[in-house]
Amino acid sequence: MAFSSLIDRRISNRRTVSISARLGELPVSAFLFYVALVAGFLIPLVRDLGGSYILATEWELSRYAFRTSAGAPATFLSYLQQICLLLLLVKAVFFNRNSHPLLSIFAITGFGIYGAVEVLIRKTSMLDLLFGSVPITVFLIPLFILVAGEGDLSERLVRVSPGAALIAFVLGFGSIVRFHVLCGWDGTIGWSPARDYFALGISFLWITAAFAPEWRCGYLKKVLLCAISMLFAVLIATRSWMIQSVLVLLYIAVSSPSMSKKFRRVLYTVVLFMGAILVASIIFPDALSTFGDRLDEDTRSGQYEIFFSQVDPLSLVLGNGSSAGYTYGTQANYLFFDNQFIFLMFHYGIGPALMLAYVLLKTIVSSDAVNGGSCRFVAVMYLAALLGLSNYYSYALNPGIACLFIGFGISVSKCGAQKLGQAVSK
Repeated sequence: MAFSSLIDRRISNRRTVSISARLGELPVSAFLFYVALVAGFLIPLVRDLGGSYILATEWELSRYAFRTSAGAPATFLSYLQQICLLLLLVKAVFFNRNSHPLLSIFAITGFGIYGAVEVLIRKTSMLDLLFGSVPITVFLIPLFILVAGEGDLSERLVRVSPGAALIAFVLGFGSIVRFHVLCGWDGTIGWSPARDYFALGISFLWITAAFAPEWRCGYLKKVLLCAISMLFAVLIATRSWMIQSVLVLLYIAVSSPSMSKKFRRVLYTVVLFMGAILVASIIFPDALSTFGDRLDEDTRSGQYEIFFSQVDPLSLVLGNGSSAGYTYGTQANYLFFDNQFIFLMFHYGIGPALMLAYVLLKTIVSSDAVNGGSCRFVAVMYLAALLGLSNYYSYALNPGIACLFIGFGISVSKCGAQKLGQAVSK
């Protein structure tokens, strides 16, 4: 008995030493990346565990609003993920070779000037300025292209992306099914943890499509991810994410260098799309009916009319501040806008919008990268999402958005591309 307990203790000590050794060997940048990633996945999970749904009859009879009693721990996790990402960014900008000095100067200068105006003139608290609904950190997000040159972070990103996409879609799928079980299959929901999960999942699906070679994530696995995202889009009744999922699936089908494989995979894509709709019609008929009812709705032009009837277009040049809002529906000070370029200009002027556009255009026209063509496709999909082909997909500091810009950095940076190329060849 004593001998067996001694053996168990030695095995336990070895495991402890092994875990400690691995943590000790983990680079600081990778540690910050993983902590931010885990926190990003826990935020919607924690909110969902304490969540409930109430009727939002001011919009439509079957529409619900999400409420949570777990706001405090979710807020803590949100702070944690953003702090880790900011520390990772500081390390990449100031302690490594800066391959985009002008972009860094513009971003940091805008961050400093607008931050000072908010604190000194508009009396915005530092907490709201950094972590509020419209944080000043939007100036810094384009700089995450510099993080691509941070050690082996590019390889780690490619390695975790397929699993991260799957986890996000599965957890989100469970969240939206729970909503329908509680509120009915013909109900719809505005913002909810399920939509946050979809935003994370689609970001990592894009990265998987762009950078994950088939020996790391095979064609069938990528197809499975797209199929789950399509079913997910039906359940949350969003046309834009269905279009995005189908386009990613088509791109995966035609990305094979073999023409015969391209033809077969396009056929598989058509069959899979029809199969996903058939499965949804059998298992979730009411949800599919609700999704179908929304196909011909115009949910975009009305927002533009309402917005520009209240906001002077010239004010978008310099911005109106982080707390600026307009009347939208029953909300007297609505801060948001579906088109994220207008959202940025409404609050902080044309500066952050130009920096975002610069990174996207540079990614689209760049050819100095491994898988550059794939990343061009991702940049176009992301641009479409920013312009409105998305649903509750905010331009904010979170792991999904940060990882997308790291991916763009791989494409536009020779250093990042070489490191990824070496990793793939291994």
